[in-house]
Amino acid sequence: MIDHVARYEEFIKHLPVHAKDVTLIALKGHLLLETALKEFIYLRVRHPERLQSKQINFATLVDFGSSLAENDKISWVWKALRQANSIRNMLAHNLQPKELDEKIDGFIKYVEENDGEFSVEYENKNLNYERLSLVFFQVFDRLVINIERRDYLDNQKNNEYKSHSFGELLGGYTIKTPEYSGDPGKYQPPTPSRNVKHKY
Repeated sequence: MIDHVARYEEFIKHLPVHAKDVTLIALKGHLLLETALKEFIYLRVRHPERLQSKQINFATLVDFGSSLAENDKISWVWKALRQANSIRNMLAHNLQPKELDEKIDGFIKYVEENDGEFSVEYENKNLNYERLSLVFFQVFDRLVINIERRDYLDNQKNNEYKSHSFGELLGGYTIKTPEYSGDPGKYQPPTPSRNVKHKY
């Protein structure tokens, strides 16, 4: 079973609560989303090793991931990922991007309308993230809790699959991918209700 808590800890580690700079939040948030998206994809293809060495742009990853999704409940996530990518590109290629505030406001509004507002708690403390960071967390959260596929590949191929861990994709953190039991009905990813508090 995927270690969801370890992935949330990675998010907190790489995008700390005290982050206030919009550029930092957008760039790091984008990288965290990209890493989760890659893992989402790698767990759904027969030969992930053929992708892991390739440079695939984010927009293509989003299209690829959406084509592999089995769960319609996260259909809104793909648009949110495209919005996050648009914000990241504006900040990466322009010193003073026009209409940045409008894009950020649209991103925040879209995610909150589709996923509600979440509080992030860690070690019994409420993490007071800025709204933009919190929205990145919400999209990250929806990818993470749906990251483990409902296996449609044969058991043998899945047991042969050795993925890079989430931490290895980010760099320096080891999380092993467990073997699949062979029974697609045994694991259903947890789906938190709207306005639920995450406790880590």
